[in-house]
Amino acid sequence: MGLRTADLTTDYRARFHTFNAAGAGWWLRSVRTGDRDERWLSRFAPGEPPLVLREPGTLDLASPAKAVRMIPSSLRLFGVTTKYSCGLVDRPAARVTVAGRDFDLPAATACSGLVEGRGYGRGWAWAHAHAGDAWIEILGRFPGGRPASAYARAGRREWRLNTLLAIAKNRSVRAPSLDGWRLVATAHNRELVVDVRARREALAAVVYTGPAGETMRCWNTEVASMRAELRTRTTLGFPWSVRTFECDGSAHFEVASPTQVD
Repeated sequence: MGLRTADLTTDYRARFHTFNAAGAGWWLRSVRTGDRDERWLSRFAPGEPPLVLREPGTLDLASPAKAVRMIPSSLRLFGVTTKYSCGLVDRPAARVTVAGRDFDLPAATACSGLVEGRGYGRGWAWAHAHAGDAWIEILGRFPGGRPASAYARAGRREWRLNTLLAIAKNRSVRAPSLDGWRLVATAHNRELVVDVRARREALAAVVYTGPAGETMRCWNTEVASMRAELRTRTTLGFPWSVRTFECDGSAHFEVASPTQVD
């Protein structure tokens, strides 16, 4: 089910898809801010500067059958932004038209995210990657990278490091910046170590405007690289069993701030 005006109960609600297809990274966004609808398309292609198109209107972006809530409802990690949830969806091949340009997108698996609240509050950092049977999400405050939430799935195993207790313990070994982020998230018999690397020339700089006229500057890319270690152990204190995940040039990464970031 896509994002439709009748579903809206807050001042700000955005549904987005991020994925790689046809040799490029793609970011589709349909947002309602106050009484305004806007649709976005960004393309990140090798050897080209990021392309960002936006215009009034909506996109029909599917919701996942099962979504993971990255921030518990009792925690206001981002102030007036009250909800962030995400999941994977299988996109059919489709033609997408934005700003008078047509894009024929092949079928692909995408991360489908939902953000909603009363507008923009504090800055954030977010990274996502999926390949094969593995899927990884990390989300944290920017600047600093703490508090932070993390979730991973590999096969039937899950790393649910998005609870209140886990968020209090998760730590940024390298704080998020325009160059990337390194996060370590631990809870008893699960640990997730995520290293994200971004190229500044592949970042698209955009400005969001909230319902009260507030602005948020965001730098994002669909062609970052991610390396992660998904660790498990049977008992506290035992050695970790490690599965390595690598995604070269097809990860999403972004940082957002109400002020300029260098």
